[in-house]
Amino acid sequence: AAQSLRSVGTMHVRILFIVAALLPLAAAFLPTPQGLGRVQRLPSAHAATSPRSAPLQLRATLDAIFFDCDGVLADTERDGHRIAFNMAFKEFGLKVGDNDMEWGEELYGKLCEIGGGKERMMGYWQQIGWSGGDWDLAVDLHKRKTQLFQELVDTGKIPLRPGVDKLITEALDNNVRVAVCSTSNEKAVQKIVDLLGPEKSSQ
Repeated sequence: AAQSLRSVGTMHVRILFIVAALLPLAAAFLPTPQGLGRVQRLPSAHAATSPRSAPLQLRATLDAIFFDCDGVLADTERDGHRIAFNMAFKEFGLKVGDNDMEWGEELYGKLCEIGGGKERMMGYWQQIGWSGGDWDLAVDLHKRKTQLFQELVDTGKIPLRPGVDKLITEALDNNVRVAVCSTSNEKAVQKIVDLLGPEKSSQ
């Protein structure tokens, strides 16, 4: 999650990549008001027996933080993309047997193992043996899904995750560069970034 360079007794953390599992830990690496990172003392393995042993000091500093978007800045997969997929399926009148085609949370969680929205639909159709879909349909559905997703963001249906705004604000205030890296649609990602407000999103 973090790329580091080690010198004598010091670890300089230069770039931190934030994924969902590490988001709560990211704030630990932000500079203090004095410009220093957290200092942690780790006792030597021989501290109890060797009088020469001394604690190792680790100093962490940051130059940049790279955030993923989906599941990090916002819970976009569960509360955004999944809902938009289902809305698109309904608009296109897709059915599985007598029921509307719909992705529940558990099913969608498994389908997220397939990268890419169009590929995800193709994989799902193949899994259930549904013969009504092809690549052209997947492209059309994905285009409409993206529009519906952006509408969900615009109407405030997909808020930022708790603590995200504060973390990014503290990073920018301490001259730490912030960027977002995602394989999702660029317009969809920009909609989420815009939730930070024009001043922060422009940086």
